[in-house]
Amino acid sequence: MATLPDDAAPVGCGPRSDRRAEDPEAGAQREKLKRWFWCSVFGQAYESAPNSRSAKDVVDLLSWLAGGVLPETVSSFRFDPKALRDVTPRQRSIYRGTISLIIGNGARDFHTQAVITGKLMSEEGIDDHHVFPSKFLETRGVTATRARDCVLNRTLIDRTTNQMIGDRPPSEYLSEIRDTADFPFDAVLTSHGLPTGEDSPL
Repeated sequence: MATLPDDAAPVGCGPRSDRRAEDPEAGAQREKLKRWFWCSVFGQAYESAPNSRSAKDVVDLLSWLAGGVLPETVSSFRFDPKALRDVTPRQRSIYRGTISLIIGNGARDFHTQAVITGKLMSEEGIDDHHVFPSKFLETRGVTATRARDCVLNRTLIDRTTNQMIGDRPPSEYLSEIRDTADFPFDAVLTSHGLPTGEDSPL
């Protein structure tokens, strides 16, 4: 699975990348670049005409880094979290951005319990899969593909665990995982942004 939200977006991140990491000004500029990047991802700025958008952003970013005004990508950014209910892999930017944030939050592998890295993803066959299996939801009357595939119902799951899940609901397979000796259940689920505790729907 490719997890980079926008293939063309990083082109705009090139300016000033040669500054030394310990330079305070470089740190401030790095925070600006991060702000711009996530605004462009969740604002879907690169969903269409990425090359022309990238060229404009380079100019706007250079001006902003030199003390100018906010780039349009940042100043015009608006995002309603409720929109995540409708985000599927078709909305590549927001979908990948959300999965990237899960990785950046230190998501842990359900099988090895280790923090997920690129190397671990390759070794353990980790990919984005359903939390509530699609087939299970379909048999429960959730017929809309968008509802079953929305990013709120997806997280990073290794090949072994996904095979164990099959078409079973979380109430079944998570119970087995919870009963695994010394398994840090709440810590692993929390690392994926999944709810825990008595009120959890899982």
